[in-house]
Amino acid sequence: MSENQQVGDWPNFMTCDQAGNYTNTSERFMRRLASERRIKVCKMGKHVRIERTTLDLWIAANTRQAV
Repeated sequence: MSENQQVGDWPNFMTCDQAGNYTNTSERFMRRLASERRIKVCKMGKHVRIERTTLDLWIAANTRQAV
């Protein structure tokens, strides 16, 4: 996420590129997660969209506590 962009500024459904920017990862990584069915996606015709709440849940599920 860029320094000037707030969480509320992100759309509810994001492209893989936007989702990569939101999670500070690459578009390729988001596409891989989707193809491996590790995250839930919405297909709109030939377009793949990822819901922001899905990304938030994925981040929470993969967050590890410091020792």
